[in-house]
Amino acid sequence: MSASRAPDTDDGPPPFLGSWRNLYIAVLSLLAFIMIAVYVFSRAFS
Repeated sequence: MSASRAPDTDDGPPPFLGSWRNLYIAVLSLLAFIMIAVYVFSRAFS
């Protein structure tokens, strides 16, 4: 009995930013920006 595996697929580059690494960096940067903005607003309006 052989183990069935999904074939290796290459999704190619993301639709923008040129590489998946750049896209991950952009997403993490946006997350950090949102977290800092929430902190600043909560300190300013508390």
